[in-house]
Parts: sequence; structure tokens; C-alpha cells
Amino acid sequence: MYRFNGQDGRLDRSLEAATLVMESFHGYGEQFDYSIVGHSGDSPCIELSAFGKPPKNEKERVALLKKMVAHTQFCRSGDHTLEGIARAKMDVVGDGVEADEYLVIAISDANLRRYGMNGGMLSRVLDDKMGLEQDVSCKVIMIASLGDEASDIKESCGSGKAFVAQSTSDLPRIMREILSRLQE
Repeated sequence: MYRFNGQDGRLDRSLEAATLVMESFHGYGEQFDYSIVGHSGDSPCIELSAFGKPPKNEKERVALLKKMVAHTQFCRSGDHTLEGIARAKMDVVGDGVEADEYLVIAISDANLRRYGMNGGMLSRVLDDKMGLEQDVSCKVIMIASLGDEASDIKESCGSGKAFVAQSTSDLPRIMREILSRLQE
């Protein structure tokens, strides 16, 4: 992600998406619980903010963003998107807190082909119930694309599961769409 950021701003959009989440939920700790977890060539689960422990202030939010940037600079090449999504689905219901809704939103640079993955594989992971008793809604936002890869993945996943944000201004609209569909 760090390597291609100068070309298409993918890291910037990832940081902006994390900021959007943190700022949106700030002050709503009683109503919403969230975690922020990264995935890279090093691991499918890089904990940045745990459930029940969101960044409390601007200083902690900036520290989380700096940690994201530092990780992208030094991680190995590779991709754990599919494993990361599967792990997030298990973690969101496994935190021991009863909830009305369980949601996983994955952010990806849509660089799957390079690592032998495709939209069909992603779609199966998004849909997999994984033996969970709770229903977990799972969405992916692709914040970059090499050629038409993000559009191809979105088409493979079907309606309402995958979204493409080619600019920062797309993120609030996509988040509203994802959250409004939970009510359906």
C-alpha cells in the first residue's frame, strides 16, 4: 500500500477511512463498539484499536494513524485480505458483547490478482457463515485499483457487498449506504 500511494493515494484513503470511522463513532461508546484491525503481507490481524478501547482523543487517533503508516512502510509484500476478513467475522461476535447488529467493513487496495486471489474467492469469504450463530454483515470497500480490478471484484461479489472509492469524497456516501442497508 505504501509503495503505490504516490501513484493513486491508496494509503491516504485508508487513513481517511480510519479517521472517518474514529470521528464518526467518537462520543457514541455506549451505543457502538468497534475495533480497527489491519491486514498486510505480514499478518491477517494487526490490532490497532481493540473492542471497548477506541482512541479517546485526537492524540490517540493520530497515534493510531501513525502506526498504520509505519506498518505499511516495513511490512512484507503479500496479502491476507481473505484471512483478515474471516478473522474479523470471528472476532466481532467473539468479543462477548451482545449486539443488535454485527458488521465487518474491510478496506482493500483491490490488489488480489497479484497474490492469486479473485473476486469469487472474496465473495465466498464475505458470504461464509463460518458456523457462527450470529449473522455478520460483511462488506468491502476497495480504495484503489490496478486497471479494472476493483470494478471486476465488485461485479463478482454482487450487489451491496463491494464498493469502490476512487476518491476520498466517496467514503462518506459509501459508509452511509452500508449503514442504511443494515436497517433493511
